[in-house]
Formats: sequence, structure tokens, C-alpha cells
Amino acid sequence: MIRAIYIKSARDIKRIEGLTRSPVFSHVSTTFNGLSSVRAFGAQKVFEQQFYVYQDDHSATWMLVNTASCTFGLITDGLCFLYSVIIFAVFLLFPEQLGAGEAALALTSALMLTGMTQWGALQSAEMESQMTSVERIIEYSRLPQEAALTAHDSHKPPPDWPQKGQIELKDMSLCYEGSDKPVLKNLNCVVKSGEKVGIVGRTGAGKSSIISALFRMVEPKGEIVMDGINTGSIGLHDLRRVLSIIPQDPVVFTGSVRRNLDPFGEYSDQRIWSALEE
Repeated sequence: MIRAIYIKSARDIKRIEGLTRSPVFSHVSTTFNGLSSVRAFGAQKVFEQQFYVYQDDHSATWMLVNTASCTFGLITDGLCFLYSVIIFAVFLLFPEQLGAGEAALALTSALMLTGMTQWGALQSAEMESQMTSVERIIEYSRLPQEAALTAHDSHKPPPDWPQKGQIELKDMSLCYEGSDKPVLKNLNCVVKSGEKVGIVGRTGAGKSSIISALFRMVEPKGEIVMDGINTGSIGLHDLRRVLSIIPQDPVVFTGSVRRNLDPFGEYSDQRIWSALEE
């Protein structure tokens, strides 16, 4: 019964401890990979303070894990001690019933039994609490997956696609997972080649959702046709490699500046320098 009560809280505490541990590792890895940039911009104090925040959160939950485990061990020790005291008391109250050899054997067995019971209870509880890591792996493995990265040869676009860059939306709607209310509803428009189009709207109007639909970050309903090819019929790699976006929050990937500018290695250094100079 005590183990059942303990394991209910131990699982949740261990789960929280795992969630607070990930930011510590991620922050340390990010800091080491970008150490030269951190020093160049004089951001050591900022990264140091952020590390302390992550470390404090993890240390607090880790302390709870150790405290809960020690408390469970103390209670188990107390019960084992009480059991041994009862055995001693029985032998003292009824000395004529057992001989010296039988009493010694019973006491030795009782002490061994209590030790093994405590060890077994602690190990079984620790194993069950550690299974939260497996729980997180299973949770990630069951996340909904994107569409196929590459399509069949019969659905692959030409190597020089798109030539013009005309985009046409046909009854395009978009709903995010977990919501039945469409963010975009029956959009119909044509963006001709070379046109510059501005989309204006309040926060939450669906401006960023159009970008998500173009990149198929969320699968839209209806059709998005680019130079005569429905983007929903081709692979994600074939689609996303021909699109570009400048996000609101800039992201620098791990690696050289050249790899950030040309991740697929398709252009020469001269072409990259020309693009930078422009």
C-alpha cells in the first residue's frame, strides 16, 4: 500500500524532472556550439544567468526526486524494524516454545527478509519511475508524421520547376490539429509571376497560416497550384527546396555561414558572394 501511494507521486515528479533536464542539456550544447558568437557580442552574462535559471529548475525537481526516494526508504526501514521488534517480542514473551537454535534461525531469517523486502520495494519503485523515459519515447514515436518526403517518379516535378513562380489557391482551407474551426476558409486567388503581394491583417488573422500552407507545415484542404503543379501531389523535399522564407524570428543553424546560405550545396562561392553583395 505504501509503495502504491509513493509511486503515484514519484512518477509525476520523475516526469517533471525529465522535462526540466532537457533545457539544461540543450542550453549547454547551444552555448558551446556558438561560443565564439557569445563572446563576440559580449553575451556571457545573459547565457550564464539563463543557465542558472535552467539549473535551478532542474535542481529543485531533482531534490524532490531524492527526497521522495529517501522518505520511502525511511518508511520501509521503519516497517522492517517494527517487524523485527515484533519477532523479538514474541521470542521474549514465549521463551519456552522455541529453542536457542530455532530462535537464532528465525531471527536471522527475519533480518534477511526485511532487508530483501526493503531492497525489492525500492528497486521496483525506482524501475517504475524510470519508465517515464520510455513513456516520453513512446509519446514522441506516436506524434503525427508529415507526408512523404519524396514522391513517386510519376509525380516528381521537372528539374527546372518552377520556371515562372505563379501561385494559385483553389478553395484552400486550413485547420490546425485539435481544432475544427478553420483558420483559412475557401481562399481563391492568383499571384502572378513577378508580382509583389502584401497581406495585411490583425494578429491571428491567418497571415502566417498561408506560409504554413505553402510549405505544407500543416496539410491544407483544397489545392495550391504552382506553375501548373498541385503542391499536394509532390514530395515535401521537392516542394520546400524551391521555396524561400524570411521568418519573423531569425534562426541560424549549426555549421558555417555558407551552409546556412546554401544548405544543399547547389551554388558556387561566386554566386553566394554576389547574392550577399546585392
